[in-house]
Amino acid sequence: MKLLIVVVILGVLSAVALPNFLNQADRARENGAEASVKAAATSCASLIVTGEEGNFVLPGDVTSSAAAPGCANGAVFTSAVGNLTTEAQATVTGTGVEITRQAAG
Repeated sequence: MKLLIVVVILGVLSAVALPNFLNQADRARENGAEASVKAAATSCASLIVTGEEGNFVLPGDVTSSAAAPGCANGAVFTSAVGNLTTEAQATVTGTGVEITRQAAG
């Protein structure tokens, strides 16, 4: 009888905890996508300030709307992370960066 009660309690706890645990992977992908585009856009903005945008190297998990090397004022960086319904986007605005679209899983 005690074993049955323990099994029921463990079942209830796992039913509550498992969905929260599985959602962590989605949140990690979303945060990773947003961090990638923001880092790429910030790097681009820094290189624009110093006049070295030709030295920009586009990360493998980000695409750019600008022509090669992918760094220019107004460039839009989009994440290329798998399993997201909406990819994150960041835009270079002069010497700053703006997240223009949040990632969604």
